[in-house]
Amino acid sequence: AEDFYYQVYAQIRGGVPPPQSQRGGGSNFAQTYLFQTGGNNRYGHGRNRNHPRGGDNHVQRMEQQVARAVEAAKARPKNKQLTLEGSLGKIAFSNSKTPRPLLNLKRAGDSQIPLHQQRPAKAAAFDRKKALRDVEKVYAALMKVEDHERKLPPPPNEESPPEVIEGHMRWRAEMGRLNGELWSALKVMEAVEGSGAPHPFIRILSHSKGKKAIPRVFRHLDDQQRLTMLTLIAIHLDQLDVIRNAYPPHDLSPLPKRVRDETALWIQAVEQPLFSYVNDAPLNIITGLLGLVLDRTHLQANIRTKAGVSFLTMLLSRAELLKQNPSSNGPSASGPKAAASPEDLNQFTQIYDSLFDTLEPILPYLFPTPLILPPSNPTMPGDSTPTAAAEDVHIWAFLATMGIGASPDQQQRLVLGVKDRVMETVELSKSGAVSEEEGRRRRGEVNLFLKGIGLDVELLG
Repeated sequence: AEDFYYQVYAQIRGGVPPPQSQRGGGSNFAQTYLFQTGGNNRYGHGRNRNHPRGGDNHVQRMEQQVARAVEAAKARPKNKQLTLEGSLGKIAFSNSKTPRPLLNLKRAGDSQIPLHQQRPAKAAAFDRKKALRDVEKVYAALMKVEDHERKLPPPPNEESPPEVIEGHMRWRAEMGRLNGELWSALKVMEAVEGSGAPHPFIRILSHSKGKKAIPRVFRHLDDQQRLTMLTLIAIHLDQLDVIRNAYPPHDLSPLPKRVRDETALWIQAVEQPLFSYVNDAPLNIITGLLGLVLDRTHLQANIRTKAGVSFLTMLLSRAELLKQNPSSNGPSASGPKAAASPEDLNQFTQIYDSLFDTLEPILPYLFPTPLILPPSNPTMPGDSTPTAAAEDVHIWAFLATMGIGASPDQQQRLVLGVKDRVMETVELSKSGAVSEEEGRRRRGEVNLFLKGIGLDVELLG
């Protein structure tokens, strides 16, 4: 009960911590692992919040991270069981006389309920005005912190008079008080108001103005506060507006512009600071976050949205880099870097296997739109030609990350799940229906995935 993150979890859920005998163990590891990594190995020390990262594009950095993991995977021995004929053509397993039958999956029809609505319905109606007032309180507290930061006195030295040292101490004390006000305004530590209402912090993130505040807020938080915020987002991932409102329609039509704009804002404003934190996190933190997403959210709904795919790619790509280069693990008590322990690697493998088994049935439906969209208005001149679907590079990057960490059998199942999209994309890129530049781009996206499992798009003919 003394573990800080377990206390955070208990306060977030608004309940009473379970007895010690009910914690831990394999059955509820995904729920509690993050909050049982106590001791001196806990991550969250040493970062200077007054020196934030530069303004580089985190999406490009994440794609580069996936590409580095793919390049590292290419150096491993080739998978002799995974062949083009067996994966993208007829089924052939070298270690079995008969092929494994494919799952007989059907697309969701108009009479079926979307995946994200099959769970107990969350109350959609909440006090919008109260959420907007909460957003304004965040900005008010944030501006106080930023104004006080501008008054930072010169750092004292050994020759500084007592009044200079005392003034600097007063400034630090006031900054600590204002930081507490900002943290309180975010409402991260507040309990959920009723069983069906969204968490107060999630309500703040449901507004564009709330999303835009996160980059400015994040740089003023310490590492424990950052991890607490990230944990809360992981627990309530499927309650975010960029997940709830972005589930693909049954007719596979494009999402409304408002939803696309909110998703783009989320990735640029909220996910960017989260990525900067995750990119330095150790493997046990990544494993715990993945376990929470798997255990506390509707994963099959998350993965059908761009924000959900991007969040999982962010975690998985970091984990794969740590597996391939354990010495780059996060800070520990023994020094700035410590290799991931065999226990950490084993626990991540367990979470990955559960993640893969959960996602496998919907692999054929990960792509939210068809390769070619129908004309938006066939009656209008110049708008009668079908257009290529929106970019789906984020899905190929996710599949590449999944393929890198998969076992040979899992790689076979992964390719079987998306082989139709692979072949259709390659055929489209060479058919002349799209420009030569567009064709090269699409083949490159497919190749990102294929190289992660030891194949190459050029072998497809």
